[in-house]
Amino acid sequence: MPADNGKIQIAQVLVEHLRRAGFSLTSFKLILAMLHHQDRQELWIREAIETPSLAKTWIEGTRLRAIVGPYRENGATSLHRLVAEAKRTDLFDDIRLIERNRILAWQFSGLTQRLMAARISDYYTLLDLAEVGDCRSLDDLNYLIVIRHVFKGKAPKFYGPSSMNWSRLRGKHMASLTRIAKMTGVTLVVIESRDRQDYGLRHVECRVCHAQTTWWISAIRKHPAGAKVTLIDASGSRKVDAKTFDFSHLPGIVPDPPPRG
Repeated sequence: MPADNGKIQIAQVLVEHLRRAGFSLTSFKLILAMLHHQDRQELWIREAIETPSLAKTWIEGTRLRAIVGPYRENGATSLHRLVAEAKRTDLFDDIRLIERNRILAWQFSGLTQRLMAARISDYYTLLDLAEVGDCRSLDDLNYLIVIRHVFKGKAPKFYGPSSMNWSRLRGKHMASLTRIAKMTGVTLVVIESRDRQDYGLRHVECRVCHAQTTWWISAIRKHPAGAKVTLIDASGSRKVDAKTFDFSHLPGIVPDPPPRG
């Protein structure tokens, strides 16, 4: 059994599948812990794509909850919810509680086995399960996943929701971004702009800065006319004037290259 580093390398195609499945926050976390357990048992095997029963496994419910929560739960409420939600998806051939609800036993489907196999040759995300356990909402978890996915890019960025109701959604999304920026140690430059054709539609772009990024200073400060720019880091969030703010003090910002010719 490989040493446990508390992390799971998950194929990005499986991440998207999990998001579309509509899991609750607790169930999403527990499934990530189950994927990690499957990793440690060395049960991601190519033969299981065609014969998933080769990779069936189990874990004590208390051990699973100790990885990502809920940490203080007495009983098996979260596990019952997980089983009910999981049975509505195509990710499992079998999942059940046994031994008076003490043991969670499951068999991932051939689809899950095939999606996880994609991490060898396709995009993947490396997640720290301690960070997963600290997420307080699905927005937190989704932003953690996307930040960890783009983290190693030279000029990483991602997009928040494009919405006609952004003014109503803004508070909870900015709170999640603030929590995850503090958790991961990144600085975010959040740019909120109106759609060029539909005045009521708002777009959100998040640029990620940390010690290893190499954002050109002209690129990090570029923004659409009329956009609102917010800086988020471990100290909190604050609105900045992109025309006058000195972005060179942010981590991972480099001077522009000299002009060609």
